[in-house]
Amino acid sequence: MIQRIMILYTVFISRGVPLRAALTVAVLMAAFCVASGGEIDVRKTQLFLDDEIIESVTLLERVLHQPIRHSENPLLSPEEPWEGSTMNYLGGVYRDEATGLFRAWYVGVVSGGVPGMPKIHYPICIVLSDDGIRWRRPKLNHYAHLTGGPNNIVLHLEGCASAPTILHDKNDPDRPWKLIIHHSPAGVTPCHYYVRLATSTDGINWKWEATAKTGVYAKMHDRLTAKLDPTNREFPYVLFGRPALSRDYPLLYPGRIWTREVFQTRLSADAGRISEDPVPVLRPDLEDPTDTEFYHLHAFAYESLHIGVLMTYRVSDPPRAEVQLVPSRDLRSWQRVRPRRAFIPSLLPEGRDHGIWDAA
Repeated sequence: MIQRIMILYTVFISRGVPLRAALTVAVLMAAFCVASGGEIDVRKTQLFLDDEIIESVTLLERVLHQPIRHSENPLLSPEEPWEGSTMNYLGGVYRDEATGLFRAWYVGVVSGGVPGMPKIHYPICIVLSDDGIRWRRPKLNHYAHLTGGPNNIVLHLEGCASAPTILHDKNDPDRPWKLIIHHSPAGVTPCHYYVRLATSTDGINWKWEATAKTGVYAKMHDRLTAKLDPTNREFPYVLFGRPALSRDYPLLYPGRIWTREVFQTRLSADAGRISEDPVPVLRPDLEDPTDTEFYHLHAFAYESLHIGVLMTYRVSDPPRAEVQLVPSRDLRSWQRVRPRRAFIPSLLPEGRDHGIWDAA
């Protein structure tokens, strides 16, 4: 208790808080942390997305300020034959702190059918940018044999595959880039998905750590996403998805057997095991419209929180999607922000009659 008070007091003093006020607030916050049984590190930025550090609220309301679409949208549109008619599955966007260079990974066509390129089936591509607004396609030769010349493809798959997740692991300097994807080998009908892991030193040259034959069955369906948890060495990858078969996981509410939910498990460091059968962590409730589905969840760490980006999908006509924020303190319990309002609403750009949100 005394140590916690001194740490808090030192932090407040370093930020210019008057001595008496710093001591008072330090004592109160330390007492609250002890009383709540939590180990909240108040030296980190605290976002008020949940009520974990709020003792009481009077005449206040939490307000989420929605992002504003950039005036130059769309920033990236299909230009090459292997990209098909639309940009699919954004796998990750990262900025190199040393050079300032942005890199993004995405999927081109998802089932082949490219005129004049019969070998193209599921290309994972990379684009580069100096400012995050104007993007360029590097000319690579890794898969030149598929297109008859240089392209920006860094990996290629056959069979059924869902969205890749690109992760950066700063604690693994030899292979800091990780790619996790749900893949069903070619010739398997219906698709039966296995989790595969690829690693890279530079985000361009990749090596599969789990092949189509050695990938682990995680008991989840196509749309799989992942988050890196460096505090767990044995099972560092948190997997989010929806169940492979709804009848395996009975729902709470009769008549909603096809409702999509978010299930969670963990993948081992060698991608050969899962920690447990997937368990439900988010499901539509009685406050949601009856046609609501939880399509997928992405998550990232920010200071004291893990912030989930949940895409909710309304299946009624016209189908539409929106994004909600769901914070977590322990990567296990996820809370939808209240009041329940969209962080990114389902409004479509002028001239578009359908669309979907993705996160990376």
